[in-house]
Amino acid sequence: MPRRRPSRWLLTFCLSFSILFLPAPASESSGILIEEVSDRNYLPKVLALIDGARHSIDVSMYQVLLPGEDEEHPVSKILKALARAQNRGVRVRVLLNRYLDYVSGETAPLARSLAATEFLESSGIEVVFAHSARRLHDKVIVIDERWVVEGSMNWTQTALLGNWESATLIDSTDYAKKKLARIRAIPLSREKTLDTLGDEGELLELSGMLMRQKQYFPDLLRRKDERIFEFYLWLSKESHVKKIETFVLTDETLFGVFRLDPGKTQKAKRREAVRLLKKLTRRGLIGLNIPSVGADARVTFREMASDSHPKLTLPLVYFDYGLPAKLSFTAEFAYLVSRLEMTQSASLPWWWRSQEDLTEEYHLNHTTLTNGMLELKRENMIEIVHDDAPEGAPHSERLVNRYRTNRLMDPRVRAKQKERLIQKFGKEDFDRAQHFADVIDEPNDFVVIATILKWMGVYPAGDLEAAFDQVSRYERNNPRRSVYYLAGILAKR
Repeated sequence: MPRRRPSRWLLTFCLSFSILFLPAPASESSGILIEEVSDRNYLPKVLALIDGARHSIDVSMYQVLLPGEDEEHPVSKILKALARAQNRGVRVRVLLNRYLDYVSGETAPLARSLAATEFLESSGIEVVFAHSARRLHDKVIVIDERWVVEGSMNWTQTALLGNWESATLIDSTDYAKKKLARIRAIPLSREKTLDTLGDEGELLELSGMLMRQKQYFPDLLRRKDERIFEFYLWLSKESHVKKIETFVLTDETLFGVFRLDPGKTQKAKRREAVRLLKKLTRRGLIGLNIPSVGADARVTFREMASDSHPKLTLPLVYFDYGLPAKLSFTAEFAYLVSRLEMTQSASLPWWWRSQEDLTEEYHLNHTTLTNGMLELKRENMIEIVHDDAPEGAPHSERLVNRYRTNRLMDPRVRAKQKERLIQKFGKEDFDRAQHFADVIDEPNDFVVIATILKWMGVYPAGDLEAAFDQVSRYERNNPRRSVYYLAGILAKR
């Protein structure tokens, strides 16, 4: 019996039905390309994507752990790739998690991400933090609003080199836009980091000319005329607050502002105060009129202005917290340098410049600048990140120091922070931790002290002492003399 040929309708139906189950080319049908980049495939792929980025890189990451300064550390490789991208003009934004800091009672960066935060911010990269009301648990990267890498991979050595971690690369502009919209919708914390500027309150503006023209503040520093330097700052503050330029100053006011020896006679103190006022007059910083012998001095504040010099801003709490009396003249001058340089930085509150440039710009010698900055670091008013020269390269090839101007903190708040730590760990352990912090010139940084207190509960006392002894042998400007390098040493023990 001859076979019946299938009808044309049946053939068409079967062919059409089978096509539904054939894999279509992603680039032609859906516009999505998917690649498996799990486990050890993740790091090389992510580095290649970052190095190839042209416009933007957005990162939303739960944890970024960077212990020490090992060049071969996988997290270090990623962060340095981000820094390279930032340097070539790519917009880089990193969103990180926050937690409640038990030291200050405020929200702060996730403790394990502090070192990475420092590196990213000092490289000019925008670092923001999710509001602490909810935990950010993302592991997402979006590059050029096109490529999305997501999965379970945190940026830690354990995740990148040890764990089984799933990750997927998706090439889709539509999907990337949706991811970016979600990331950008996440509520942010108001403050960037625990020690960045935040709300500094009311600010006093001063002309940068006072710092950069030799006959003004630099010459006062050279001559050690600290009292007339501080008087001019005080007068600037009073003029700003009271909105007046001319003041009638009694002897008692002058004696107090100039901090004259109370043991001297009234006549001797009066003579000294007038002499100091005349010094300021000769420099063109004030106008002075004493109508008769023994009369109150009429002092007119002269604001120095110049369109060719930038303004520096000084928080009024600088005076309220008693810092003029607490700091040395060298440290006060260095703080004004830091404030002025910060105002011109695109990576506020970070700034960087070579020692040679700074000493030339502000008419200083290297020792004066170094000592002033070190005192500020020890008071936790600035952070200093020193760069190592590449292996085998001459010292002259070391990159410039990076500086961060910290927010000024109310002494009463600092006292409460200290008391919290003492209550939690005990006075003896706190004193020991502060002694260790002093070794790395961080005796007033309670985040560093809290970190050391945690280490004291984890590592044997001998290991901790050996690590600090090793670090103490480095020069003070050596990048290994830091809490981050200590973390790397202890992690290897």
